[in-house]
Amino acid sequence: MRNHRISLQDIATLAGVTKMTVSRYIR
Repeated sequence: MRNHRISLQDIATLAGVTKMTVSRYIR
Protein backbone atom coordinates (compact mmCIF):
# COMPACT_ATOMS: atom_id res chain seq x y z
CA MET A 1 0.00 0.00 0.00
CA ARG A 2 1.24 3.45 -0.84
CA ASN A 3 1.29 6.21 1.70
CA HIS A 4 -1.25 8.39 -0.06
CA ARG A 5 -3.18 10.55 2.36
CA ILE A 6 -5.32 13.58 1.64
CA SER A 7 -3.26 16.53 2.83
CA LEU A 8 -4.31 20.13 3.28
CA GLN A 9 -2.29 21.07 0.21
CA ASP A 10 -4.15 18.45 -1.83
CA ILE A 11 -7.48 19.82 -0.64
CA ALA A 12 -6.41 23.39 -1.39
CA THR A 13 -5.29 22.48 -4.91
CA LEU A 14 -8.40 20.44 -5.56
CA ALA A 15 -10.62 23.22 -4.21
CA GLY A 16 -8.88 25.78 -6.43
CA VAL A 17 -9.27 23.67 -9.55
CA THR A 18 -12.87 22.85 -8.74
CA LYS A 19 -13.64 26.51 -8.08
CA MET A 20 -12.20 27.55 -11.44
CA THR A 21 -14.04 24.78 -13.26
CA VAL A 22 -17.34 25.57 -11.55
CA SER A 23 -16.94 29.28 -12.25
CA ARG A 24 -16.31 28.51 -15.91
CA TYR A 25 -19.38 26.30 -16.16
CA ILE A 26 -21.61 28.74 -14.27
CA ARG A 27 -20.71 31.65 -16.54
